Amino acid sequence: MEWSFKRFIVNVLIYVIAIGIVEISLCCLRLFFLKKRYLKAVLICGINYSTIALIGYYVLHSSNNFVATEVWNREVDASWTIFLLNFSQFYGAFFKYAVILFLIERLLFLLRVLSFRKRTNLSNRSLQIVDPGEVKNLIMPLLEQWDQLIELSSRYRILPIKAGTVTYMVNIFKIVYLEVTDEITTVYQIDGSHFEVKISLSKFCELLPDSRFMRIHDSRAVALPFIIKEKKDCLYMLGYEDTGLKLGSSEKYLGKYKKWKESIRLKWDW
Repeated sequence: MEWSFKRFIVNVLIYVIAIGIVEISLCCLRLFFLKKRYLKAVLICGINYSTIALIGYYVLHSSNNFVATEVWNREVDASWTIFLLNFSQFYGAFFKYAVILFLIERLLFLLRVLSFRKRTNLSNRSLQIVDPGEVKNLIMPLLEQWDQLIELSSRYRILPIKAGTVTYMVNIFKIVYLEVTDEITTVYQIDGSHFEVKISLSKFCELLPDSRFMRIHDSRAVALPFIIKEKKDCLYMLGYEDTGLKLGSSEKYLGKYKKWKESIRLKWDW
């Protein structure tokens, strides 16, 4: 019974370490491939590997405890070379699981985007079945800027943004949200990629259509069509469901957002 209990504790400890390796590896993969923070991703992964290796070597070979008794074969010399070879295999196995989970995560995201586009296309096709004049007469009382929206979709899909000597050709229909830090605005897109421009968020928002984008905080603005839910004063965007975007507390931002939300509810309450 004593052996069984100790083995149970050791197994739980190994499972916790394994889950930690998978979670941190997933975080590093997202940083590396999605946010393009290559150095940060490599540093976090290296620190994680080194920390677990140091603690593991100390627990197994430098102290007398029941974990070492259950895991370490006393017939094998306690050397760094042998330990690192075995630990690298252990770490690498669960890093592979993280890679598999990351690929599945990206695949599910792609399917969600395709489903979102399919629903949008079906909605557009259903409108085309009816006479355009009748549709316009039906929607006009609800959408005051119908003509401006049509003109926007046909003429201003690509927006040139000049930052210093570089001009970015931005597809505004791919922008999910924008966030600024120290006058550097990061643009997050629907495909999971992002890029940075040395331009203030205020100036950037002046170039974007008010009918599609809204500033919700001093440091961020969102694309209204990509809002999927609101929870605890945070907005969650399509493709970025794990990132809560805090709503500003001032009436300048919160009041405008509430007014827009109420107008949307009224438009569809018929």
